[in-house]
Amino acid sequence: MEENNTLTIFSANEESPGSYTCQVSTDLDSENLVQNLKVLEKSRVVEHPRHLTVKQGDSYELECAISTDPELLSSLMISWRHNKMEMALASGGQNQMMGKSSLVLVADDATVGGRYDCVAVTRLDSVTSRGSYVKVDGMDYQHCLSKLSCFA
Repeated sequence: MEENNTLTIFSANEESPGSYTCQVSTDLDSENLVQNLKVLEKSRVVEHPRHLTVKQGDSYELECAISTDPELLSSLMISWRHNKMEMALASGGQNQMMGKSSLVLVADDATVGGRYDCVAVTRLDSVTSRGSYVKVDGMDYQHCLSKLSCFA
């Protein structure tokens, strides 16, 4: 209990949900206020996009799957980042359904190579996948490994 009569639960877990009652008593009266606490499952990445090497001109698909509490599923939005920049996708570029997202791209030039991240956001939390690196076959990425300048 804090000085201002606030109850703080620092590490809510599966034993934390339930009804909590605040009781205030004076010489003249007493009052009870009941609050219900619900603990939801944290969102997490259950399928990370994989590393790929593709030939120039080929299409490829990156997939990502997110597990979230059923109560958060309606607010779940999955987006993609390329080299840490949010991707503006055409309507056909991304398929999203029930916590899964796939990104379909064409390796039309070397600029599609680099790091891809799947980012999931709900009304209560967010989670980002491990980075997936796409290499367009024939491009020299050796200088990138030491500096990470290609993927910054």
